[in-house]
Amino acid sequence: MQTIAYNTSKGADVNFVRTLAAEWGKHNINVNAICPGFFPSKMASGIMEKLGDQIINGTALRRVGGPEDLKGLIVLLASEAGRHITGQAIAVDGGSSCF
Repeated sequence: MQTIAYNTSKGADVNFVRTLAAEWGKHNINVNAICPGFFPSKMASGIMEKLGDQIINGTALRRVGGPEDLKGLIVLLASEAGRHITGQAIAVDGGSSCF
């Protein structure tokens, strides 16, 4: 599978977040990104059908994510508890980035 365009755009997103955080911080605006791993979606369905077991086995938690798995980070970033977090691209991927 060729993924150069996809991977390039993901790298651009990370640097976009960092740059926005640096430029908008003086306006007291925090900029962060949530980077989900494999979650059920139309885009992921074809890959999951073909490579689902490999994907699941490639995560530390041995599962794909679901809506509940994003809520904690969203609440943190939207609350006062996250007021000093900016310029971060935070993975919510069940540990697939650990491998």
